[in-house]
Amino acid sequence: MTTSSTGERPHVLFCDCAHYEIIPRASKEQIRADLSRAGVEVEAVKDLCGLAAQRDPRLPVWAAASPLVIVACFPRAVRWLFHAAGTPLSNDRVRFFNMRTQSPEEILGGLMKDEGLLMPRIEVRGDNIENESAPASLNHQSSIINPPGFPGSR
Repeated sequence: MTTSSTGERPHVLFCDCAHYEIIPRASKEQIRADLSRAGVEVEAVKDLCGLAAQRDPRLPVWAAASPLVIVACFPRAVRWLFHAAGTPLSNDRVRFFNMRTQSPEEILGGLMKDEGLLMPRIEVRGDNIENESAPASLNHQSSIINPPGFPGSR
């Protein structure tokens, strides 16, 4: 996902995983607070799993957003949720951040850059976030090979 050529700011979707304590509350609060301080518009949902199970009408709107950033849990799980709800996500327009495996600092740093400037430089707790973030290829995708028939399988 490259946004530097278009200058578009991504639609940021944040899942609060409200019904499960799989992501520490402090991490979620820090990420949301830092994004808010930076002026980043975030659409927060309480339970992305539940919305997918109900085939919420917002899912296709989010799937069509370009570019789209999803801050939730494992990218493979999120992709499957959208696929199961009948609105598969595009491989080239979506960037994932995994609150289960990435620190708030990693997530905020990753939002800063993705093959070019994704968001304006922000300060977090008085320290500037580093200029560089992990390349898109290190997007914390699951290392498990997709089974046949799974979205993204070859």
